[in-house]
Amino acid sequence: MSLLVARQPVFDRKEQVVGYKLLYREAGYESYTCENGDVATSSVITASFLSTTFDSLAGSKKVFVNFTDTFLKKGIATLFPPEQLVIDILETGKNTDEVVAACKKLKSLGYTICVGEFALDANHEMLLNQADIVKINFLERSKNEKREIVQRYSVRNIEFLADKVENYEEYQNAFYWGYTYFQGYFFAKPQIVSSQGIQPSKLNQIRLLSILSEKEFDFAKVADIIEMDTAFSYEILKIANSSYFSRGTQIKTIKHALVRLGMADVKKWCYIAALCKEREGNHDEVINRSMIRAKFLEVLAEELGLKMKKAEYAAVGILSSLDVLLGVPMEKALLEIHLSEELSGTLLGREEAGGTLLTKSYQLILACEEGMWERVVDIAQHINIDLSRIADIHNEAIKWVLNFNQEVLVSS
Repeated sequence: MSLLVARQPVFDRKEQVVGYKLLYREAGYESYTCENGDVATSSVITASFLSTTFDSLAGSKKVFVNFTDTFLKKGIATLFPPEQLVIDILETGKNTDEVVAACKKLKSLGYTICVGEFALDANHEMLLNQADIVKINFLERSKNEKREIVQRYSVRNIEFLADKVENYEEYQNAFYWGYTYFQGYFFAKPQIVSSQGIQPSKLNQIRLLSILSEKEFDFAKVADIIEMDTAFSYEILKIANSSYFSRGTQIKTIKHALVRLGMADVKKWCYIAALCKEREGNHDEVINRSMIRAKFLEVLAEELGLKMKKAEYAAVGILSSLDVLLGVPMEKALLEIHLSEELSGTLLGREEAGGTLLTKSYQLILACEEGMWERVVDIAQHINIDLSRIADIHNEAIKWVLNFNQEVLVSS
């Protein structure tokens, strides 16, 4: 059975991803009606971990997985490496002495125990004593409560995770109050850094993206822009010399690198090189997500019989976080790039673009990311593609980006 998996990143105080919380559903059902926690946890463990392994979902990062009382008492967690698994305990109202004993044993084996704020209740004191991390829902607590909880338990050896952090102001508050981990979509929201326009340091990227957006772009112009920018040159040479393209001969010039990549792939890899340049900031997860979107949309286009439009579909994924990377509203970012009406309409969410196949495909990957499974089902039916195939394409895209990072970035 294929599994639709959404990964929500968990950040530390340096804004680095330390792990992913997994949201999931089996692709064989038309709606997600599983309310049995044991069944749901069993699904993610069997279909995701046993069939694809931790590495294909999260690389070397930690994975947060929900565990019910039943799975805790059965010791299911010991099937997986303690250095990578975070046991996220669900509130079921049946946290008995057996559950506390199971957590104590798992802690002694090196596992990390994460509990929800329900464990702060006096009835769960013994469970709280075993917790390494307490997760606080930022949507359901007042500002004072979020701050006071950390202060009240500061004498304990507990770290706090701010959950459902939806904007950067909430992240900054949580950071100031002493939270250690942060989960939510705040990282994907643009921080507007200037009302005057795009920073000069970003202009070369815009020039490159503008040329690449042309249907018949000038190969020589692309080479000239890259050669004038050390960072671009470095990224392109890394990619060309990676195992993806290497044929035993080291590539030393940009023009040679572009020839090696091939005209068909130059646009995609130059887009990716532009993104990789942004790794100088705290944008790794934004970049990874853009690349996953691009790969997903590229493969989906071919699946839909649109092989000639693969580059356009991939471009939507790559450019989907341009506002976050540039620190300007998407409308302003796209003013500098002469995209087609269909592409710009999709990225801006214009109503008139809502019915196009490209827009539906883009909405599909967004729904997959956020675990909006009913939305995924609706769009899959609209564009006539099987849910199991969507699951496979999404999982393959995640794995592709993890491999790319290892092959191209880590090896450099």
